[in-house]
Amino acid sequence: MAGHSREGRGSRPVDAKNYPERAVVPAYQSTLHILVRVLPVYLAAAALVLFVAGVLRDPRSFSNAVLLGSGLALGALGAADRLAEATGPVARLLALALGLLVAFGPVLVASYLVLNGITVVRREGLRPVNLLSLLAGLGIFGLIGLMIATLLARSPDLTVSFVIIALLSATSRSCWCRT
Repeated sequence: MAGHSREGRGSRPVDAKNYPERAVVPAYQSTLHILVRVLPVYLAAAALVLFVAGVLRDPRSFSNAVLLGSGLALGALGAADRLAEATGPVARLLALALGLLVAFGPVLVASYLVLNGITVVRREGLRPVNLLSLLAGLGIFGLIGLMIATLLARSPDLTVSFVIIALLSATSRSCWCRT
């Protein structure tokens, strides 16, 4: 039987069923697979290069924060894709650390914004300008709470409401930052 010998001469050896790593890999990969694996890494590198150029040009620019955040997020996406296929305890530990960072990152940012807002209000008084950091942190906590409620309720209506509120809050934040 050609193709089913144990020597691996065929397109799929008999022991490939028990050992998938021994299976013959096709010579081509789909374009979508290449885009999903390679594009985030290249975009992350481009965003980080633009971030460094922006910091050298004007360190106080808001676009630097956007570029850094985009570069780190795309880099995490590329790392998660690579870690999903890796095996071993080190890969699992790195995947766990990346998952915890993604899960607790918004909580850490919101906590920092609330603490910063309290500090600014104590030092400079209770004016609307001084409340922006505090309100942004409380808004992020509100979105996290709404997301948890949406997940626990398993309601399609609540899910649609959460998506609309999250998109509106992201849109309003980007509008506030441009003024």
